[in-house]
Amino acid sequence: FAGATLFVTDITGRRRMEEALRQSEARYRTLFESAGDAIFIHDLFPPPGGDAGHFLAANQVACQRLGYSLQELMARTPADIEAPEYAAQLAERIDELQRYGHHFYETVHVRSDGATIPTELSSRVMDYEGRAAVLVIARDITERKQVEQVLLRTERLSAMGHLAAALAHE
Repeated sequence: FAGATLFVTDITGRRRMEEALRQSEARYRTLFESAGDAIFIHDLFPPPGGDAGHFLAANQVACQRLGYSLQELMARTPADIEAPEYAAQLAERIDELQRYGHHFYETVHVRSDGATIPTELSSRVMDYEGRAAVLVIARDITERKQVEQVLLRTERLSAMGHLAAALAHE
């Protein structure tokens, strides 16, 4: 036996960093999946020669609301889940996102079964895995739209009642 060389490296710091990274990822995942609204992340720019960017991530609320599995949703684009009259405005909204970094608007999403969902979107440009992407928080506003319709009908009936009373008075 001629000799030996032994190297000892303290990896305690690296192990602590790895554990902190795992905990951070678990916190992020918990927040992402526990949100009450649908959350999507999609490409900001379409791939060369392709249509609008595809989804990169989505939470379970998004999948359940739209009736797709995560894998099915990842194969789609934002235009695929919007009603045609709103999908036509997608390029304009992407331009506004690029200009201001955020955009807030109403649209109508289409479920896998064809049912429609009035939706309020809050979009923001972000860096996702080293590339420009869009973070979208999508809130189902079906109930709010129904209440607005009831209020509108009530106001119309009230106005008609006032008009009828004025005519009867005359």
